[in-house]
Amino acid sequence: MNIKRFMSKKVVAIGLAAGITLGLGGAAFAYFTAGGTGPANAAVGTSGTWGIVQDGSASGLMYPGQGSSVVTYTITNLGNGNQALVSGDLISAIVAAPGTFDVENGANANADVANCLASWFTPVVGTPTIGTSSASAYGTSIAPNGTASVSVTVTMSDAATSQDVCAGVSPVVSLAASA
Repeated sequence: MNIKRFMSKKVVAIGLAAGITLGLGGAAFAYFTAGGTGPANAAVGTSGTWGIVQDGSASGLMYPGQGSSVVTYTITNLGNGNQALVSGDLISAIVAAPGTFDVENGANANADVANCLASWFTPVVGTPTIGTSSASAYGTSIAPNGTASVSVTVTMSDAATSQDVCAGVSPVVSLAASA
């Protein structure tokens, strides 16, 4: 037996095995690449509404030219997604009786109070907050059914005329949230 011949058969066998292994391994990882696009549409929800409810009774008393009355509200996100209040979204007004400039008396079934003018009262919306935090809720994401609180401070101007007709009246204060 010729060692040279045995070695060369052995070398050929090892080389052949290595070549097959590399060839099959390379074939297992061979692929083509290509680019492409496919348009699709995603769906985005719309803004929901806000629910606004007065919390209890107003606090404090106002008189012509002095004092104030504070009305507190809870604002609830009634939408299906997160929403945020933006500065300027909350608008408050004193409700005037239809066809007049007279206030409606919330303590008397919203009856018209003749000659007690809505223009004598000024509501100012405070900064809404979330929970017990004193930080502003403006620009903060409020989850569905999440709430914020806000106070409206109402003052009465001194009109330099008798305002006796307004004594003991509870002017109706409206608060609206725009989107």
